[in-house]
Amino acid sequence: MTLAAHFAVRRPQHTTEIDLDATAEQVVGLIGPNGAGKSTTLRAIAGLLQISSGSIAIAGRDVAGPGRHMPPNRRRVGFVFQDHLLFPHLTVRQNVAFGPRAHGVRRSDADRLARSWMERLDLAPLADRRPGQLSGGQAQRVAIARALASDPQVLLLDEPTAALDAAAAMGLRTLLRDHLRAFAGVSIVVTHTALDAMVIADRLVVIDQGRIVQTGAPAEVAARPRTQHVAALVGLNLVRGTADAGAVVLPAGGSLVAAEPLSGSVFASFTPSAVSLFATRPTGSPRNVWTGTVVSLAPHGDAIRVQIDATLPLIADITPGALAALDLRPGDPIWASVKATEVSIYAA
Repeated sequence: MTLAAHFAVRRPQHTTEIDLDATAEQVVGLIGPNGAGKSTTLRAIAGLLQISSGSIAIAGRDVAGPGRHMPPNRRRVGFVFQDHLLFPHLTVRQNVAFGPRAHGVRRSDADRLARSWMERLDLAPLADRRPGQLSGGQAQRVAIARALASDPQVLLLDEPTAALDAAAAMGLRTLLRDHLRAFAGVSIVVTHTALDAMVIADRLVVIDQGRIVQTGAPAEVAARPRTQHVAALVGLNLVRGTADAGAVVLPAGGSLVAAEPLSGSVFASFTPSAVSLFATRPTGSPRNVWTGTVVSLAPHGDAIRVQIDATLPLIADITPGALAALDLRPGDPIWASVKATEVSIYAA
């Protein structure tokens, strides 16, 4: 089973151009900033949105192309929306059975499929409840069971953990990881959450300004992000500039030095923990030093994350002891430094 999506959706204010191939038993994580084109991509694959040009094929069958737009109910695509969209007047069992029933499956067979999926997703005790009696996590599991019960070839999930609290999100994340990897079709998960992207997906596809700008294994994308959105998602500082033997000239002025003697157009990244903060200009070995202003401070695990407005916008992670010693508050001036050996550069 394969998905071949090579299409464009053109609107007056925005164009989305997608070139995406995915294979069976592969979980694709679709990430990018708001307005990048992620939801447009899902809606076009599902048939909820007509493409302007190109084609979409599922399991070798053309479902969209020049003069062709197969309706959603004929595409064998399951869609799990962020807000569940369960039928409020139906029970959990009836909601899950609705998918196969809508595809012409006999009532008894649809009920059998519903029971099977409810057992797999730990929903059997909730079979006779209605959506209004469910928690957010339970409702999302019902929506996933309903989509899977219809035997789709492609499963689309739009922000499946976004509306859940931390505990429910973690439980659903684990469930999705196990069930999607056993799913025989193609799964595409849109997410803004780093944990979802890293835990659920086998492959990440990054969309920015309507185009795919990076694709690869989660660890690869996290280690070498090519957009500010992905860098922020995985918690890295990222800049783009022109390097000459490791000295990177930045577009906004100033420079950044890396240990690797790379030249040409590059990305440079470094972790927040690599950034050291000082009340006065530091002395000694650091080759990258900037002055700036503290924008915000917030707890981040065992550290304090400091956002700094400088020639190079920075995020730094410091210990609570360092925060107390520096006595930092938003608006305070600050000096920041990063060793050249902590900077990773790679071709842009």
